[in-house]
Amino acid sequence: MPNISINQFKEIFTRMYVDYFDDFSSVSIGLTGENMDKIYELLEQYEKITEVKVKVSPPNPHDTEFKRLEFLLDESNTDEGVFKFKNKEKGLKVKGTIIGEGVALSNAGYGEDYTISGIREGELDIIRSKDQRLIRVVETSDEPEDLVVSYWDTLKELSERRMKKL
Repeated sequence: MPNISINQFKEIFTRMYVDYFDDFSSVSIGLTGENMDKIYELLEQYEKITEVKVKVSPPNPHDTEFKRLEFLLDESNTDEGVFKFKNKEKGLKVKGTIIGEGVALSNAGYGEDYTISGIREGELDIIRSKDQRLIRVVETSDEPEDLVVSYWDTLKELSERRMKKL
């Protein structure tokens, strides 16, 4: 298995996609980890974040986005880490902290669910990762054309499901 970063994968896959489907070259390919900006925007609507629970595993390949948490996991020889951060009185800082790294790492697929609890409009509100993402397994192939077709078929299926729900 090649040792590439999430961003390198995105660039390679986007090039393959554009080369194969040249009439769809304006399509933007996004990864689950990119949802962090949306999560941070959502968290700005809260008066305070009171609790974050996250379950993570070390990333492969290594990524600078999670460097502090990855160091902690590697240094302690941890296969899976379960973290709970809590401060009901003052609230937690998520963005730019190891807490944010944990949410981002889990959100990028290196872990399981995270839960963020906070006060929004005076009420307790909870964000669960399972409500924020859809993970789909796509059949792989050593042939780039087959791989792109596999991804394309999956995208079509997901699009058709979404249209049925509307």
